[in-house]
Amino acid sequence: MRSTGRSRFAGPPVNAGVRQLKNVRAIFLTYALTIEALKERRHGLYQALFYPGLALVFLSPISEAASFPFNILAFMASMPPYIVLAVRVHEQILLVDPINERARGNAKYWLYAFAALIVGLISVCPMLILAGTSFVAAGGAKFPEPAFFVLSLIFATGVASSLYLSSRASLILPERALGRPASLSEAWDWSSHNGWKLAGALLAPPMALGILVQLLVSPLPERIQDSVSALFGIPITILGVALLSVAYRQLRARNGVA
Repeated sequence: MRSTGRSRFAGPPVNAGVRQLKNVRAIFLTYALTIEALKERRHGLYQALFYPGLALVFLSPISEAASFPFNILAFMASMPPYIVLAVRVHEQILLVDPINERARGNAKYWLYAFAALIVGLISVCPMLILAGTSFVAAGGAKFPEPAFFVLSLIFATGVASSLYLSSRASLILPERALGRPASLSEAWDWSSHNGWKLAGALLAPPMALGILVQLLVSPLPERIQDSVSALFGIPITILGVALLSVAYRQLRARNGVA
């Protein structure tokens, strides 16, 4: 696999406030840069994402609406197209010339999948630890209301910790998509003092759109709600990956990394 090395990133230069996600205005400017990048690269995105997107249009509704074991098989079959889609979105958003500068070969997809698995494990660890703690503390007994509130607080802490850790660790994903060599610890350092802002910036738009989709599909017959939601999930995924790409570019520049 040929690494992209120090190829410069696509997109306009931005001020230090945006690079550091310094405030709410800077976060919204990051959103604006993401929309601008998607519009500018729409033709390249269409060409690069046509086949993986087509596979997901077919597989995603099955994974949501089919019965066992077909839903599990469809979910597993949808993972390779999702990985290809994510890598290609990163390439289109970040590289000046995605066709010539992208890393060659299939190794980047395996590296991306492995990095995504690591990010997933990092994100679930707090949930597993705190859920286990709550289960042991409960011991199967019914708790009075104050104790139930404490357990709920523990659960909320686990969710918040998972979102924080996964957001910071996820900066390794565009790095792997471009065939670059930074370690997870280096990627983690890029978001130092910006962890919570990064988590909010990355999660707010996809979550808001996801809630909106659920509201829109709720009047539909129950048997097709999951299928329609899954179809809407594909562009939401593309938006989330593009947003991660822009955040990665900005935070990497903040740390003076080419």
